[in-house]
Amino acid sequence: MKNLQIHLFLFLVLAIYSSASGQWVKTGNVGDPGDMVVYSFAAHNGNLFAGTYEGVYYTTDQGSKWIYTGLTHSNIYSLLSSGKYLFAGIARYGDTDSLSDIFVSSDNGESWKSASAGLMQRDTIMTLCQLNTSLYAGTLHGIFRSDDNGKNWEVSGLQDRTVYALAHDGKNLYAGTYFGVIAVPILAPNGFIPIATWKIMCDAWL
Repeated sequence: MKNLQIHLFLFLVLAIYSSASGQWVKTGNVGDPGDMVVYSFAAHNGNLFAGTYEGVYYTTDQGSKWIYTGLTHSNIYSLLSSGKYLFAGIARYGDTDSLSDIFVSSDNGESWKSASAGLMQRDTIMTLCQLNTSLYAGTLHGIFRSDDNGKNWEVSGLQDRTVYALAHDGKNLYAGTYFGVIAVPILAPNGFIPIATWKIMCDAWL
């Protein structure tokens, strides 16, 4: 009897804890139909933006309603908020109506313009990352860097690898690749990392 009481007590505790703990709740549908594929998110100017299979959407009410922005290109794999700018990186899977791979908006997504000078044409932008005053883009053909808010891009390293993810901890910049994680130290105040540094760290890692 005593064991039964203990078991019932533990069951009630677990039930109360489960009901009180955080739960996942489905938000309003992003796009039409409701099973729209969502690749990326970015919080920007108090709103949440979603990069999807059919362009960029945003919500102002915690996901109850999603609004379509002016960027109609498909496969928005990456979004990045940087000051007043919102950047969107495109994946090239059948979308051949534009040579641009990165777009930027300065008016909360109402209008977009190309920010792809220096990038390989029709590349796929897998990820975007900001490091101090520099922007980094991980692509199918390595890493590119911009020091002028996306107006111009130049090769940064790992041109023989697809870079799926980029992140930094203030000391190192990490690149997630098919061959694992490659990290390089951040030496310059503006976040500049020369190509030679990527090559040295990559050769040492392998």
